[in-house]
Amino acid sequence: PPPPHDSALTFHAEYLGDPSTSWACAYKSIMWTSIEQYRLQPTEICGDQRATAVLSQLVRAHGFEPVDCGSRDRAPLLEPRGPRRQKHPRIAQYDQTGK
Repeated sequence: PPPPHDSALTFHAEYLGDPSTSWACAYKSIMWTSIEQYRLQPTEICGDQRATAVLSQLVRAHGFEPVDCGSRDRAPLLEPRGPRRQKHPRIAQYDQTGK
């Protein structure tokens, strides 16, 4: 995302500027090969409460485990290779154990 944004979610929310919408993100760190090979794993989610509720249902419907990482302001922590990236402890556990 362009400066001063550290996440695509915050950039798009500000760029579109529609106060009637809710925003959330997920699947930021899952490789396409994991989806192709149906390798189910936890995925971090953050955003507005209404949007994360809907997105969590979709993630579960796809067979993945949603991991709530908080509100929209935490989106930079999920951005792959972002300067503020921080893995949720559940993701670190999965990375170490595969479970």
